[in-house]
Amino acid sequence: NAPTYESAYRGKVQNRHTELRPEPSLFLTYYTDKDDFQRKIFNADLEKLNRCGVLAGQLILTTHEVALDEDRIQKHLASIQTLTGQIARDGDNALLYFARSVDEYLVQDFETALSDINRSIELDSTSVLSYYMRMQIRVKNQEARSSEKSETSRPDSEKWTFDDSRSEYQAALEDCEHILSQSPDFAGCYYDKGNIYMQMNLWPEAIAAYTRAVDLNADFAEAYYNRGVAYILSGNHSAGVADLSRAGERGLYKAYNLIKRYRDKVPGQSE
Repeated sequence: NAPTYESAYRGKVQNRHTELRPEPSLFLTYYTDKDDFQRKIFNADLEKLNRCGVLAGQLILTTHEVALDEDRIQKHLASIQTLTGQIARDGDNALLYFARSVDEYLVQDFETALSDINRSIELDSTSVLSYYMRMQIRVKNQEARSSEKSETSRPDSEKWTFDDSRSEYQAALEDCEHILSQSPDFAGCYYDKGNIYMQMNLWPEAIAAYTRAVDLNADFAEAYYNRGVAYILSGNHSAGVADLSRAGERGLYKAYNLIKRYRDKVPGQSE
């Protein structure tokens, strides 16, 4: 039986309204919200990168990015200036371009961030995390431009991707494929791939990607949660509720609100 305190907490959480949408992707960042449920994914390449002495802080992989306040924005603008000076002296150092790309991403200069990460990849095509950073920039750029597009009716509002010939999501998926060809056990990348498919309303593809993530990491609560959302959106409420239950059991308690709302659609599960 669950402890009394846990049952009471879950009882409160299940009464809060939770929107039927996936948990965010895993992003490389220096900052996260310590108050929310989160997963910092261990990655050997990331541990090595954090020891290089070039970055502005300790990079983590987390689903809970936080917006930068003014002090942090100024910190990263100053870091960009410093790195620009270092690049002027050492223009073939892939790590310097990677570090500057992260800073530019954090201050939401996505176009320049993409240019720098492309240069980093040109200089070192073996860096899995460079492809990961590029995938991340593309996803955020697409989200930002989609938001702008929905808020404006200007004639030029269609010009909102880096490459007008295709979706940034499609380009991000190609980066995912490259990453997974080099790191086939990278559960977090399968999770991100699932999230990209969710943005494209491709539920079966998303479900398959999340399934690979939980096959590789049986405690990946967010992957169970998002697969549950994908199942519900595709009409399979039974499988969706089962996955949401798995997410809740692993600490993602807001899943219980969705379970409460959708279990009456599962035969034999209504209250």
